[in-house]
Amino acid sequence: NTYNLAEVGAHLPDFIGRHEVLAEFPFLEDLARLEWSMIESFFAPWSGALDPAELTKVPEAQWPQMKFKFDQSLRLLESSWPVIGLANQNKNPQCMNPKMPQKAWVVIWRSQDGVVMDAMDELDCEVLKLAMKGKSLEEIGNCISEHMIADLSPHRISGIFGTWLSKKIL
Repeated sequence: NTYNLAEVGAHLPDFIGRHEVLAEFPFLEDLARLEWSMIESFFAPWSGALDPAELTKVPEAQWPQMKFKFDQSLRLLESSWPVIGLANQNKNPQCMNPKMPQKAWVVIWRSQDGVVMDAMDELDCEVLKLAMKGKSLEEIGNCISEHMIADLSPHRISGIFGTWLSKKIL
């Protein structure tokens, strides 16, 4: 029970996941999770983005131990359906009822202009999950190398973090 109207929809994705409507619209639970994540992001405290100039102050020898603190509005969603296309279906009606699942990773955050959602690939999502758990850059590299058999070169990880900086996720 809640007295906060902003929390009324918190259980809707789980309800949809148990409802018979899922037989006809199997993507609906994931779409509701995306919508709820956007609402949570909107109402989360926002601390603003990291100033990239701050990173230039960190000596290169300390980069492997560097950890990042993320804004509380940041959310990650893994879906079996193309939820961004579904959420934007008024822009692309062909996305309204996909027949086949399509794995999607979505990052959601609040910026000065409102809530933003963007697709990301699986590796970016895994790196972001590790960074959000407080892992250092070195620990992230080790975890990815051990578990995903992915080439996470310094250039690739630099590109991932550069993207986050440019999108103001950090």
